[in-house]
Amino acid sequence: MASMSSDGNGGGGVETLALGDLLSDFEVKQRGLLLMAIDKAVDKAMKKQGEMLDVIKAQVETRHREAVDDIRDEMTRTQPSLLESLMSKTLSVENNAGLALWISDEAKKSQALEYISKLRNHLQSGQGNAFRSDFEALLVTQ
Repeated sequence: MASMSSDGNGGGGVETLALGDLLSDFEVKQRGLLLMAIDKAVDKAMKKQGEMLDVIKAQVETRHREAVDDIRDEMTRTQPSLLESLMSKTLSVENNAGLALWISDEAKKSQALEYISKLRNHLQSGQGNAFRSDFEALLVTQ
């Protein structure tokens, strides 16, 4: 047994084993470092992706808010009421000259125009009975 250790065969096997263990340990450490680097890169990418998503969300919220504000502004613009539209189309001598032009007597025409003006005022102030009375008076003006 002493001859084995003197020729160097027994000692060389131990050195090979030790180098193999060192190489194996080195590979394990390298894999660990690589996994840590990958983990850091993934974390950084996820953080960056989260930041980008937050920016996109903020932009979408801003655009949505602007669109809603534009629609709200458009909806709240003063639109003529149905009553105003009706009066301007039917009881306006300026827009509807034929209301009194058919009357040949100037005094009656003037009286009819006064009644039409009163009718407008009654409609605007919501005086239904006064409107009906003046409308009946207008009908007898010929």
